[in-house]
Amino acid sequence: MQLPANLKYQFNVGTKGVQLFAGTGFYLAAGLKGTDKGSYESTSGTVSPVDNKVSFTNTGSTATNTTTVKPVDFGYNFFLGTEWKKFQLKATYSKGSSKVFTSGSTDIVNSVFSFTVAYFLKTKK
Repeated sequence: MQLPANLKYQFNVGTKGVQLFAGTGFYLAAGLKGTDKGSYESTSGTVSPVDNKVSFTNTGSTATNTTTVKPVDFGYNFFLGTEWKKFQLKATYSKGSSKVFTSGSTDIVNSVFSFTVAYFLKTKK
């Protein structure tokens, strides 16, 4: 779950009600539930499948079939988009600043591209 705090600049383009916007800000996120799937290649070249539950904790876990990830992440994001009538399209890039996972001498941080399509509902006044 992610809680962003962003600044957004929005401006009109032409006379058809089209607006463009751009913004940036910071986020705080918490891991709720996850699965680690893929493959792992050892230093000897052996490839093994991975299908683990994710444990969100600040202390290491020695449980088998479990990947331990820190529960809290924070970072920054940039976004661009357009609005027209009740529709919005937005592309966002988020980059974590905290190390959420360490494997050997490698520190892992979150890096996410996301795309949003939104339809705004009419509100009663």
